[in-house]
Amino acid sequence: MTYDRLVELFTRDMLVNEYATQFSDSLSYSDADYEQYYQENANTLDEYTITQFVFNATVDTVDADGNATLVNGEETYTFPVKMAGYVKLCDDENLFD
Repeated sequence: MTYDRLVELFTRDMLVNEYATQFSDSLSYSDADYEQYYQENANTLDEYTITQFVFNATVDTVDADGNATLVNGEETYTFPVKMAGYVKLCDDENLFD
């Protein structure tokens, strides 16, 4: 994976997340709507399946602006902290080659 491709994927991820946030914030339902939907679908809504994935990421440094710096050999890359977790998860010896 090249550096440019990595930046492209992070940019796409940030745009998708922003769209999803704006869309969900635009939805508005009254308590009566929720109650009516629950009454009509109580049998399916009272069961839950929960799956959770937790990832830990370690960065080399975080500057005053909240950017994480990752060092790969002699090359240094700086990302906003949100993206740094993805970089560390994807990191392998050929990531930036």
